[in-house]
Amino acid sequence: MVVVLQLLLTQEVYNGGELTNPANAPASITYQITFANNDNTMIADINFGPGWWRFIYEKTQQVVVADPNITFKVDMSDYTGTIATGVFLNGSFNNWCGNCTPMTNTSGSIWEVTVPLTAGPIQYKFTIDGWNDQEFFVGGESCVDTIADGFFNRYYVVAADATLPAVCFGSCDVCPSIGIVENAIELDVFPNPANDKLTVSSTEKINTIEIISMNGLVVLQKSINQSSAILNVENLKSGTYFVKVITDDNYLFERIIIE
Repeated sequence: MVVVLQLLLTQEVYNGGELTNPANAPASITYQITFANNDNTMIADINFGPGWWRFIYEKTQQVVVADPNITFKVDMSDYTGTIATGVFLNGSFNNWCGNCTPMTNTSGSIWEVTVPLTAGPIQYKFTIDGWNDQEFFVGGESCVDTIADGFFNRYYVVAADATLPAVCFGSCDVCPSIGIVENAIELDVFPNPANDKLTVSSTEKINTIEIISMNGLVVLQKSINQSSAILNVENLKSGTYFVKVITDDNYLFERIIIE
């Protein structure tokens, strides 16, 4: 913020010169000043030819500006898994802690939470039962960060109090308004745990299968275009992964363990 203010604090200098005789000082001089530190610091820079003067004034009682309150909402109506302990908000602002920022089921399928956040960019995602399940993005989505670090998270710049729209879990958009699906897709993933081969079978044609690590990296991807497939997982490190099955109209997740 830049303002023009009349100061009566000194009349010895003016923009472009310096008075040699105080008797020649006018009653007031207009200086251009800037504010910093949440308007608690006022700075006046005055160029008088061979050099410049800087005046810095601090408020005797500084005003503490509260962090903006941001309300996050997620719609779980399209989520096909089981929610045991709840939906959680994880992000760069809470060190991806797991279950330290629980959300509240406020109405139907909508979960929300309001948290005070320091102004600036954040990354975040919604998770289930701590880290038992989470959102997955492939990169390039409108709400996902463009940082080339191998992770794909939601991105937002905190500036002022805001209520974010209720987006669909795992999507940048709101959930579509659809009726009840009478014939839900059935998905079988076995054996679980697995060590060399993994069979994925569905009642609907599968377009693509992805295996995703716990930190969101796609470690295996295969185009199928049929209702079942056998994947070679013997080169994957031991640990927990998610199998993402993509069909024409849906996507499903299944958690697996590789031994």
